[in-house]
Amino acid sequence: METTKTEDGRMKIDWLVLSLLSCCLIATAVSFYFFFHKKAYDFIIEIPCDPNKEVCSFRDCSEPDSCPPNNFSFFKKYNLRASDFNKCPDGDCSVVCETGQINCEPIECVADQEIGEVCTSPLPIGD
Repeated sequence: METTKTEDGRMKIDWLVLSLLSCCLIATAVSFYFFFHKKAYDFIIEIPCDPNKEVCSFRDCSEPDSCPPNNFSFFKKYNLRASDFNKCPDGDCSVVCETGQINCEPIECVADQEIGEVCTSPLPIGD
């Protein structure tokens, strides 16, 4: 910090630099609290889906680089709070979302040709 002497000999602190430094520290502390301690953000997760029973999203996993690591061709998406993700055993939230143990909000299937996802509908019974 720069200091300058005033006419009466007292030291004057450069308040602009001090206030900018204070704002940066406050912003860092607030971000740390919300993202690491409170985990006030959401995750979008994918769980396996049976296309014979329900509407599913589909992506072609025949190409090795066209799928994420979970390798789900048929899947459903859910939105859940990051603070609830630690309740999913081994990072698999399918059981806890389907049984309602944690609050998972289903995301409606929307076809997205850009990333290669389409929606499937269940097959009619008896056909």
